[in-house]
Amino acid sequence: MCAGLMYGAFPASEFWRGGTAAVDFYHLKGAMNAVFSGYGGFRFEKPKAPPPYFHPGAVLEMRLGNSQAGYLGLINPTTAMNGDFKDNRICYFELPVGAPVAAYKPEFWARLPQVKPVSAFPATWRDLSVVLDDKFEWGHIEREIAKAPDLAAVKLIDVYKGKSIGENLKSVTIRFTFSSMEKTLTDAEINAHIAAILLKLSLNFGAKLRS
Repeated sequence: MCAGLMYGAFPASEFWRGGTAAVDFYHLKGAMNAVFSGYGGFRFEKPKAPPPYFHPGAVLEMRLGNSQAGYLGLINPTTAMNGDFKDNRICYFELPVGAPVAAYKPEFWARLPQVKPVSAFPATWRDLSVVLDDKFEWGHIEREIAKAPDLAAVKLIDVYKGKSIGENLKSVTIRFTFSSMEKTLTDAEINAHIAAILLKLSLNFGAKLRS
């Protein structure tokens, strides 16, 4: 079994709210989404009988095809207290290491992500904050924007819900890293890429730029 914890504040160098915002359920969900990126049939489902050490209102079962691929969520506050943890907002995941292997046997190695060449030109990142309906999952959003031109990486770095956003809405902040194998991208080219991504988010999810 592979398991891990996620808790505390983000590093200041990695996230725009670094040092002040604590990790939460959605950040761990995004991390697990990245781990299983490229695995067909991977999804999150509401579990029928999750382990008791998870918070009953913040736990998801991971599925890979017809197989169970573990759980993720918040640790039950009672479990945290019994374990003498000082932080009761601890995210936890566990997955059987045999699950991905069994799902793609005997072609498991052929399905692993392949090494890609690294650009000799500098990369540039931009953050984009949009407001959209709370029903849209990050995995769905990511799939729609992952093939943007010159996009080297995309990462969800913040999710916010509150009265200032509106009922049944959420604000998501996405970090886009752009890089070209042929040249150094100009600000105008990157701005054009961001504008195209924003248009796609608007058309597919009704997203609006957060003011």
